[in-house]
Amino acid sequence: MTGGAAGIGRGISELLIQEGARVVIADVDEQTGRRAAAEIGASFIRADVTKDEDLRRLFDEAELALGGISVVVNNAGGVEGPSYPMAPAEEWSAVIDLNLRAVMRVTQLALDRIEAGVVVSIASVAGLGDETHAAPEYAAAKAGVVRLTSAVGAHGGVRLVCVCPDSTRTPAMARTLAARPPGFDPGPMLEPGEVAEVVAGLIRDDSARGRVVLVRAGAPVQVIA
Repeated sequence: MTGGAAGIGRGISELLIQEGARVVIADVDEQTGRRAAAEIGASFIRADVTKDEDLRRLFDEAELALGGISVVVNNAGGVEGPSYPMAPAEEWSAVIDLNLRAVMRVTQLALDRIEAGVVVSIASVAGLGDETHAAPEYAAAKAGVVRLTSAVGAHGGVRLVCVCPDSTRTPAMARTLAARPPGFDPGPMLEPGEVAEVVAGLIRDDSARGRVVLVRAGAPVQVIA
C-alpha cells in the first residue's frame, strides 16, 4: 500500500486488515506511517515512490514481511504549490513523477514479481472529462493512470484495476480547503472508508481486468472502462 499512512490509503489498509489480509504500509512520512501501522496492525516500510532504489527495496522487504505479495495498491499521490503553466518545470515534473511515473514503475515491478494477483491504482475524478482544473499536471497524470489501467488490462496472472474518487475527506483535502476563501463549499465529500469498500470489491472480483470505476459521494459506483 503506497501512500498508506493517512487518508484513503489508511482507510484501504484498515479494511483489508479487517477482512483478514496482511498489509504493508509504505510512505515517505515515517512518523505518521509507523503510528498508523501500529494502530491498525500493519507493517511499515519507509519508501519514496519516486525513487527506483526505494521501490526495489520496498518489494524485497514486503515479500519478506508478508511471505509473498498478491495485491498492490498504488495510492501515493497529490499536488501542492503552484501549478502548470506558471510553476517551474521541475515542480510540475515532480507532480507527474509522483502521480504517474511512480504508478507505472510500481505496477511494472508488481507485474515482474507477482504470479497471480491484482494491482489497484487510485486515480481521481480530476483525470476524467474535459473540464478545466486548477492543477493541469495533476489532472494529466491521473488521466494517464486511468488509461494505463485500461490499456494494460492484465498481464500474465495479474490484473489491473483503477478507482477514481471524487473529493474525499482526507488530511490533504483539509489543507486544500484551508487555502480556499472563507465560505467555499466543496460539495458532498466521500469518506476514505467508502473508497476502501470499492477497492476491496475490485480485489475480490476476478472478472475485473482493466476496469476503471468512478466513485462520488451519494451516487452509485459508475464503471467507465
